[in-house]
Amino acid sequence: MTALRGCSYVHDVRTSEDRLTDHSALTVSLTLRPAAPLTVTTPTRAAEPALTLL
Repeated sequence: MTALRGCSYVHDVRTSEDRLTDHSALTVSLTLRPAAPLTVTTPTRAAEPALTLL
């Protein structure tokens, strides 16, 4: 389940002396809950080694 807790504009990025842009930023606060618990294992004790990119 995801719920919006709040949102607001941040005008500082366009109104400050160091003006970065002519747009305002938007902040969003969400409440997130995982759909299901994740299985966590210790890699050194896993039955098969995990694949790595490097």
